[in-house]
Amino acid sequence: MIFLFSAFIKEKASDIDFDEMKEVGIEKGKKIKEKVEADAEVIKAKATETGKQIKDKVDEKKDDSEILNADKWLSEAIEAYNVEYSVLSNYGVELYTVLV
Repeated sequence: MIFLFSAFIKEKASDIDFDEMKEVGIEKGKKIKEKVEADAEVIKAKATETGKQIKDKVDEKKDDSEILNADKWLSEAIEAYNVEYSVLSNYGVELYTVLV
């Protein structure tokens, strides 16, 4: 049975035109490449536009004094946190000494 199947496959394989299959494959590959390149151009254009929009928004915010003061606010918040942490820590030490 396997021998018959093998002979059948060999007979059918001889009917295959590999040059024609190669040409079809090359043609399909070219079409896919063109589609991918076209899609890549669309994606690149969209990404470029989005990048410009983000840059414009950032440039708008650079002129906003609130954004310029953000670093100062952060430093003040860290300083206030550290002061409060020290006070709380001191209360904890005092509580510990009273209980011990």
